[in-house]
Amino acid sequence: ASGVASDGRCGASASGTEGASASTTYAIGGVYGRYTFRMVFADASFVAGYANSSASMSVASNVASAGVEKIDTGGTGRFISPEAGIGVNVPVSPELTISPAVRYRYTSNAWNGVKAPALSGLAVSAAPSNSSEIRAQIQASHETRLPGALFKMQVTAGYLMETVTGGAFNVAFLGAQVGAPAGKSQKNSGMFANTGFEWRDEGGMSYFASLHTDWRTDKTFRIHGRGGVRFNF
Repeated sequence: ASGVASDGRCGASASGTEGASASTTYAIGGVYGRYTFRMVFADASFVAGYANSSASMSVASNVASAGVEKIDTGGTGRFISPEAGIGVNVPVSPELTISPAVRYRYTSNAWNGVKAPALSGLAVSAAPSNSSEIRAQIQASHETRLPGALFKMQVTAGYLMETVTGGAFNVAFLGAQVGAPAGKSQKNSGMFANTGFEWRDEGGMSYFASLHTDWRTDKTFRIHGRGGVRFNF
């Protein structure tokens, strides 16, 4: 049988943290879409964010009259991250589906620098960076139909390749410019594994949570989770 199915996911959030010496305010939003034809599927998402931070600290200074100077610093940053994937859903049983897929994600970060008052004479200019990532994965999905709801469990494992490029930045201290060249491209590879669940009701609302881990050749190990609400249209 053939058919077309689509669903969308979007959201936005704003949050801030305040303390005696530092504060950060950030906002993140994104959209998601999926297209299915027979056994083949394709999906795409776009996420963007913005952050504004400030901090205060006391440091020893030989140019301050009291020998101690309070430095107030601040900076802003932003990022964009589009992602796309294509794969095939292979039904093993009415409840179990195996889905091999290939995914690509690009992320661009821009940091607008840090500025301190004239006494400290310190300023750091923008230092953008970009990364691209390709993942080959296989996912097992199991669905359990309940009265008025659908419960879905997923387990994913695969191999990833990542390229990261850092941008140039400049440091000014007491009027002197200290330049730093653009960073060289760094390539990493590794393995990853994810697990998660989704509870979907008849009205199209669903609640999901997941846990993600990966290990890379640069000797980094990452683990993070996420959860939220999704709606279909």
